[in-house]
This record gives sequence, structure tokens and C-alpha cells, in this order.
Amino acid sequence: MSAVHRGLVVAHEELSDLRPRLAIARLVSALLPDGPGSRTRAALLRFAGFDIGPGVLFASFPRIFGRGAVRQRLAVGEQCFFNVGLTLELGDVIEIGDHVTFGPEVMLLTTSHEIGPDHHRAGPFTKGPIRIGDGAWLGARVTVLAGVTIGAGAVVAAGSVVTKDLPLRLKASIVGLDADEYRNELASSDSSWSGFVAASICPA
Repeated sequence: MSAVHRGLVVAHEELSDLRPRLAIARLVSALLPDGPGSRTRAALLRFAGFDIGPGVLFASFPRIFGRGAVRQRLAVGEQCFFNVGLTLELGDVIEIGDHVTFGPEVMLLTTSHEIGPDHHRAGPFTKGPIRIGDGAWLGARVTVLAGVTIGAGAVVAAGSVVTKDLPLRLKASIVGLDADEYRNELASSDSSWSGFVAASICPA
């Protein structure tokens, strides 16, 4: 492979995911302080090609990344509110229902890796969609991992790491405990809570 050919290959790899309309939206949003302009940010995301429903508010412009056609992988329903610091990793589909509320610095991550051998723990690439039902509330710094569905009306406590599906209308008020508290709470909880906790936290 010639140097010119190698240069073209590298340039394609580096530039193939540039998205001019999204870049323009980011630049315009950067002129706004966090908080004011929440409807404007939603409009800018629509301009960039994302499916954003009416009445949606973004307290800051979300961090959006992923390879390929990311615009086709995000769908947000009506009357949602997203606080500052939202991260949307669009390696796979993210679907968010109506009247959903996010606290600050929520992360939705649709890709990961299988655990590899000792010399390279980040093994083969994996991905899965994330779906969040109508009316759900995710507290500050909740992280939702690939392949998870959060049921309609669920409440996820601040700082939770959601690794498995969560049922409808359940409150994750005990999520986020340390390992000892987790074991004690799990031992004293009824079966519905036990299943919920096991689905939503990985104890140390």
C-alpha cells in the first residue's frame, strides 16, 4: 500500500463520521448558558436530523457520539426533560418515551465489550438497544448499559448503574447502596424488591 493510499484510508477513517449539521447545532448551542434555551437545543437537534418530539427540553446540549447513521438511532417522545450533562452513545438504538425526566449527567451507553483474556480485557465488541418507557424518571448520574429496557413509570435512584431490564412502575429508591447495605437490604426485601435490586445494581 502506497503512502498516498494509506493517507486516504486514514483520512476516511478519521473523517467518515463528521456530521456538519450536528456540528453546526453544537456551535450554536455553545452560545447559550446551561439552562436557558432548552427549547432551542431541542430545535437544533431536530435541525441535525434527530427525532425529537414536541415539548422536549434540554438544559444543555447532549454529548452525542457513535459510528455510522446515528441520526436514525435516536427517538425521543413528547414533553420530556433532560438535565445538564446528558450522554447519548448511539452505537445502537435509543428510544425514549413520553414525559420522561432525566437528572444531571445521565449516560445511556449502547455498546460495550465482552471480557477478554488477561492481556486484553476489553474483548469482542458488543451492542444493544436501550428503551425507556413513558413517564420514567432517572436520577442524577444514572448509567444505563446496552440492551436494557426501563419500564414505564419506573424511578431509578441517583448514581445507579442499570445492567438489566427494570419492571414497570417500580421505585429504585434502594439502588446505589454499598455492597454490605445491598446484601442486608436484599435479605430483608420481599421478592419483588429482590428481583428489582438484582436487576439494577452490581454489588462490589
